[in-house]
Amino acid sequence: LVFAWPSESFQSNHRQFHYYNDLNATELADNYSFTNGSTWAFGTGWAWSDPLNAATWSGTAASGNNSVNQSIQFAATKTYRVKFSIASRVGSAKLLFRAQGATTEDIGPASYTDYADGAHTLNFTSTYNNTEFHIHAFDTDGDSFTLTQVSVKETPFPISDYSTKVQTQALPAVYKVDGTEPSI
Repeated sequence: LVFAWPSESFQSNHRQFHYYNDLNATELADNYSFTNGSTWAFGTGWAWSDPLNAATWSGTAASGNNSVNQSIQFAATKTYRVKFSIASRVGSAKLLFRAQGATTEDIGPASYTDYADGAHTLNFTSTYNNTEFHIHAFDTDGDSFTLTQVSVKETPFPISDYSTKVQTQALPAVYKVDGTEPSI
């Protein structure tokens, strides 16, 4: 099913279905990709990569600030979807996503997670009014990867609706206007 509006709910056979299209949602991560002179701050081990418009990580067992980050306003009780892509992975791509400011809260898994090459999505509901978005890389000698297409968008309903209604519920049957099932 394709919807041109941001979200839609309907009921079928006493089940409620929610579909969310985040194409029209406001992008909170400035520049979507990383650009030279962007609002992203690059900590130890991170570098801007031209022409990929990406952040690259080269693990050197560095100490100190090993995050790439920017200012994003997270509101308590609001739900957010974080998307990103990993490419050119050598060794591991262990990342930890956090909202910081008022306090620190994890976005997705509460520990460093090793992500494969490809696109990834994390959903989380903020507990606090935080002001910063951080992507931390785990310091390991020899690891390197490219991080690109980072997107942070507010979503219209809680995470539980994604997992219980969108991802696991079967789609309703499709019927013709006269009420009969179409032949395939």
